[in-house]
Amino acid sequence: MEFKDASDTTLKLIDKIDNLWSLFFASNLGLAIWIFSEENEISVILTAIVTLAYIAYSTVQFFALIRGYKFLELAITELKLSVDSNGIKSEELKSGIKKLKYKGRITIVVISYLVALTIVLFLLWTDCKF
Repeated sequence: MEFKDASDTTLKLIDKIDNLWSLFFASNLGLAIWIFSEENEISVILTAIVTLAYIAYSTVQFFALIRGYKFLELAITELKLSVDSNGIKSEELKSGIKKLKYKGRITIVVISYLVALTIVLFLLWTDCKF
């Protein structure tokens, strides 16, 4: 793969992952604001529906991020291989690309989702009217 193609693919994947994280934070913040702004206690039925919808949405979002990071690791490997074969003259650029790594990010995704899920569901169910 050409260096330009590999770098374009890598940058697109990084943008996609950034967008997924932004959506993750915005949706959790929006749900928390809705819970806190609700003046009356939330009924059990509504709480159960919101819980199921939130878990389904979070699961889809979670696996999209995991998949994005796995493809990003592959794209970075390809980018590192293309640096040597395309005659890039800048040693600083070569060195920077060879130091790129996104290993361990899946652990961050798992921890972030477990923390967010715990906090949001705690807020949702403590505001529930039994």
